[in-house]
Amino acid sequence: MHTPLPRLRLALVLVPLLLGGCQSGGKGDPAGLVSEGFPAPDKSLVFDAAMEAMRQQGFTPDSSASSEAQGLIVSRYKLVLAPFSGQGYRDKATIRIAEVPDRPSYYTVEANVLREPNNNLTQPSNPIAAEWGGATRVEEHENILRSRVEMRFSAPGASPAFRKDRGLAPAGAAPDHELGTGAAPTFTK
Repeated sequence: MHTPLPRLRLALVLVPLLLGGCQSGGKGDPAGLVSEGFPAPDKSLVFDAAMEAMRQQGFTPDSSASSEAQGLIVSRYKLVLAPFSGQGYRDKATIRIAEVPDRPSYYTVEANVLREPNNNLTQPSNPIAAEWGGATRVEEHENILRSRVEMRFSAPGASPAFRKDRGLAPAGAAPDHELGTGAAPTFTK
């Protein structure tokens, strides 16, 4: 007589593994978009560039939650209220700056933007009565923030004085993988 017990055990092991790979990275995932790295003279200049990128995108950096020493910038909530339920939302951005191991003067920037919808049916334009839903990632904003920081330090076709002022290698002497040399950067989630 054939018993289905071995197949049942196999199914109990495989189903959670397979379903775990189907989860969307867009649902409140605390990780953001990260590049392989870019050259910059020092971490404090990258921190300043990240603060400026946040301001340019309409985020207000929260100085009490941010730390230059840790390479962390956290914004306050950016509210966008609407007269209809589900159309208003609030966004919060986080940028993490890290040094690339074994690469002096190279840094990575991880940008993460989480959006929470306002689900209040009766007063959707009232921020005090707002009912914030589950957070989802906004990869378009993450990409813009990360790119703005990196572009501050990439200098294709820049003059020798510009490159020298920013600690970049002279034109033609840059490694093949440096941003701004025509090689497309790769990104990981």
